[in-house]
Amino acid sequence: MSKQSLTVLIPTYNPRLDYLARVLASLRTQKVPASDWDLLIVDNNSQPPLAGQIDLSWHPRGEVLVEKTQGKMHAICAAFRHTTTDLVMILDDDTIAKPDLIEQALIIALQHTMLGAWSARVELEFEDPAAAPPPRLRSLLAERLIETASWSNDTSHTPSTPWGCGMCIRRAVADAYLAQTADRPNRLQLDPMGDQPGYGGDTDLAYTGCSIGLGMGVFPQMAITHLIPARRTTTDYLLRNLEAHEYSHLLHHHALHGAAPPPPSIGTRARRWLRWLQGDSLERAIIAAENRSRAAARRTIATGQDARPVTHR
Repeated sequence: MSKQSLTVLIPTYNPRLDYLARVLASLRTQKVPASDWDLLIVDNNSQPPLAGQIDLSWHPRGEVLVEKTQGKMHAICAAFRHTTTDLVMILDDDTIAKPDLIEQALIIALQHTMLGAWSARVELEFEDPAAAPPPRLRSLLAERLIETASWSNDTSHTPSTPWGCGMCIRRAVADAYLAQTADRPNRLQLDPMGDQPGYGGDTDLAYTGCSIGLGMGVFPQMAITHLIPARRTTTDYLLRNLEAHEYSHLLHHHALHGAAPPPPSIGTRARRWLRWLQGDSLERAIIAAENRSRAAARRTIATGQDARPVTHR
């Protein structure tokens, strides 16, 4: 098996510099030496620009690339076009890599050649631990405490679907994604665009791998820590975040299939009503947020005008 080349990609827009410094520090102490992988930060129109605010002198091939077109997926596409490595690992600007993250990613790449995309176990670190939200809302902060590996080529299999945090993409998937989104550019609107919320770009990337005959997976031996500022732990923020997730889910379906998902069946509506009757106040607030987001998504699809919920960074 041949050695795989890898680029660590950090797409970012107006990041918290103390968080970004911790992300870079975690990369500086990787078991795999910096000489064996590339580092690319894509500044997606930050104000002020990042170039003069961060130090990459410790990395022999560390650089900052500016992508003026707003949107996380535009930043990722810019990185795909700029890089030539076999693998691209996407790290958010607030996710700390465990010391063996790159090492484990490279091992998985060699041992699971049938996979086109895979991601990591995600733990949370709260700026204010006393304000940590209840467990049923933590998936909205990308918590993913997987204990066993899972992989599949079934796009309906959620346990094996990679998430953006620590996600690895093979070159063939990156090239296919560039080609497919050139034909359907609305898919580039799934993830955040500046201060506008959005989700689903990572899922779309994983599904792209499945569309060219590769699988997807998640692996607990890859591990990262997601840094959560205090303002992101309030119930109000998380419910608005849920709205953005659900809105993007319907928009993703429309982007892939050219039509809105079919209306819910009688059985689905009955189950939702039963959830409402049996739920506590938080569960009812969750259901209300889901209903608002679905209505907003259907308005967007019907009118072509963006009706996404507003969630501040």
